[in-house]
Amino acid sequence: MPGYADKQDVLLKQLQGRHKLDLHQRRDQGARPRLDVAGDLAGNDRRAEEAGRGHDRSGGRFAVHRQVSCNRRSKQRPIGLAETEEFDYVVVGAGSAGCVLANRLSGDPGVSVLVVEAGGWDRDPWIHIPVGWVRILMQRRHDWMYFCEPSPGVAGRRIECARGKVIGGSSSTNAMAYVRGHRADYDRWAESGLPEWSFAHVLPYFRRQESWEDGASLYRGGDGPLTTRFARYEDPLVEAYFDAARAAGHTVTEDYNGAEQEGFARLQYTIRDGRRCSGAVAYLRPALGRANLTVRVRAQATRILLDGTRGARHRVPRRRADTRRPGRAARCC
Repeated sequence: MPGYADKQDVLLKQLQGRHKLDLHQRRDQGARPRLDVAGDLAGNDRRAEEAGRGHDRSGGRFAVHRQVSCNRRSKQRPIGLAETEEFDYVVVGAGSAGCVLANRLSGDPGVSVLVVEAGGWDRDPWIHIPVGWVRILMQRRHDWMYFCEPSPGVAGRRIECARGKVIGGSSSTNAMAYVRGHRADYDRWAESGLPEWSFAHVLPYFRRQESWEDGASLYRGGDGPLTTRFARYEDPLVEAYFDAARAAGHTVTEDYNGAEQEGFARLQYTIRDGRRCSGAVAYLRPALGRANLTVRVRAQATRILLDGTRGARHRVPRRRADTRRPGRAARCC
């Protein structure tokens, strides 16, 4: 009988096949192959790259100037000229928050939205295989390569601070644990002068966000874009830990994202149909077919110039990207 590692190898080969199908998006997202047989852009990714071109939005908030100088593949054929575009919103970074903003803002067909991401597309199969997060961390894939400063408490070492540099941000590279946080933290923020950040105020948004495997309740959502479920890892040690916790007088809670946060509990994950449900899977990719949403990868914003108290210009230097995602110089003002 093939072992678990053998099954993972077979799955990886399937995902890395010639057609490179987007297998993790089978559900309700109009999924299709992102790469054609020749390895060129196809489907939603091409529409995301080209959306918004040629539109005259004189009333928009941001004008984007693009200078395209890279050539496509081996034919050295120019893929574009200098253009000026205008956008109502510019989202810098396609991490968890950026993906949500892209989805929610572009839901209004009357506005145009640009998302710029310093990393590339989330095509790496190891992103979508849940157990692959270990490999991503150990090899520092799709990572900003941050390290903390040396500290005596850790023998003078510099400990890695992994942060995702890819579509989906850290939600595409982390261990997928779904933990909202303790309600007392939100209530403390409210007492400190942020009344709309109390737990009672943020709970409806948590419920709207998720699709919990046990359905909707007072604390959980049942039909949101982000799929959440209990860990299904089986090991006698798990129950042994719970027994030890009870014996020591600690609380064991069934759902730490529910009524009671404190205590030992089984971990919850953002996994859908056996694959990672990142911010990109939950929010960005369902919106890629919208004509008013544009996504640019390998485009890192270096500074924001202010007009008074308002961000008036984003500067993104031209840089060489892969052959399917050419580099650009973009100035948003």
